[in-house]
Amino acid sequence: MTFSDDLKFIANKVDKLLEERFKVPNSPESRLVNAMRYSSIGSGKKIRPYIVFASSSIFDVPLNQSVLVGASIEMVHTFSLIHDDLPCMDNDEIRRGKPSLHIEFDEATATLAGNSLLIEAFKLLTSNIINEEAKIRIRLIDRLSEVSGYRGMCGGQMIDLLSQSNNFEKSEILRINSMKTAAILSFCCEAGGILGGASNYECNALKDFGLDIGLAFQIIDDILDVEGEEKKIGKKVNKDIDLGKKNLVSNYGLKFSKNEAKKLIDQANKNLECVFGVKSEKLQSLAKFIILRDR
Repeated sequence: MTFSDDLKFIANKVDKLLEERFKVPNSPESRLVNAMRYSSIGSGKKIRPYIVFASSSIFDVPLNQSVLVGASIEMVHTFSLIHDDLPCMDNDEIRRGKPSLHIEFDEATATLAGNSLLIEAFKLLTSNIINEEAKIRIRLIDRLSEVSGYRGMCGGQMIDLLSQSNNFEKSEILRINSMKTAAILSFCCEAGGILGGASNYECNALKDFGLDIGLAFQIIDDILDVEGEEKKIGKKVNKDIDLGKKNLVSNYGLKFSKNEAKKLIDQANKNLECVFGVKSEKLQSLAKFIILRDR
């Protein structure tokens, strides 16, 4: 299958799993479950689950295991988007081409839906279908909590908010990007190694690849915020400018930012191929997609 086919295949698998997991009860909390479904099912490219699948394929990990782990990470990602869109954060009214959750429902429901998705993500990782060895499941839970909390994504979002009133330099911007975006993508790569019993050397190579493509991913996101098309990217453009956020584009311009992203992708693929050779083809295809994406 082509990269595009693989991406759609994994997205469908994750959506089906979430459909089964979030069945709407015949009770008042159905509103909350419907809100969780609204934001998580049938929307988004499911890049993070694909990365878990691609890294797992290096070690011949069964598909159902990588899909479960990928789905848990997608729940964490969706939680972050729901909360990011709230009026107290970025105050965004459009997400993935449709009204943000707090617009479609309300702020309280959106907050609870984000919280519930975050909690469900860790519950899913306790399933022995992922791996019969508890130490493997605990390692996945430990790493996901690390890259999701104040040491990773949430911490990066906090610093990103602070950037609106500070003049951040390149090193500080890259630190925001590594925490807010790259840490989760790095874990997606590492997760395949954890599931596949990879050596420390192999896991570190996957983590480094994930950090590089994660930094590039965020740079491309910032570029698309300036020159992307709203219908394609599924959200309003020029939001960072309106909010006064600092990033490589705002500080150093489009040409510099595009060159930085390309350097990171080239470095990532070169280093990964040195360790895994042709087995890393799916991950390398993803890296090429990141640099060329327009949404």
